[in-house]
Amino acid sequence: MTYFLFGPVLVEDVVFSTRSMFTVWASPTQTFGALLFAPVVLLLAGGLSRRGWVAFVVLLAALSGAKATYLPLLLAGLVLVVAVRRLVEGRVRGTWPAAAGVTLGFLVFAQVVLFGGGSQGTAFAPFATMRDLWGAVSGGRAEAPLTSLLVLTGVQLFCLACVWGGAAG
Repeated sequence: MTYFLFGPVLVEDVVFSTRSMFTVWASPTQTFGALLFAPVVLLLAGGLSRRGWVAFVVLLAALSGAKATYLPLLLAGLVLVVAVRRLVEGRVRGTWPAAAGVTLGFLVFAQVVLFGGGSQGTAFAPFATMRDLWGAVSGGRAEAPLTSLLVLTGVQLFCLACVWGGAAG
């Protein structure tokens, strides 16, 4: 089902980020990263025994070199689990913060050692996709005004809501 879900093409040759569903099949590193990421999630879902921790650390080490872009996603998910469990249950089992700490350690290691501190395309850039879209729509003639970026962002979010709302329905 996910394969066939993608956003509309509002301007010819301008692809919204909702059309990125095909990257898993088009990128060997993305596929390999997913192969390593799936057992990490299964280990976390099943609870980590002593052997599970060893497997978790080995898989994160491999994931750091194979496709480190999965590490921030995992870290964000673990932080969300910690926050929700703290809010709902009033306490957090030590496994979740420990897993988040290990993940953070590998993320820092990947950033500093493997990538030499370079961004490797990962940077905090609000509205970057909308700026690229504006450049494609306007032929790169002018810097996008903030109001136009906000409108394009709103259209993007509306398209996402329509696509995923239809899937949920």
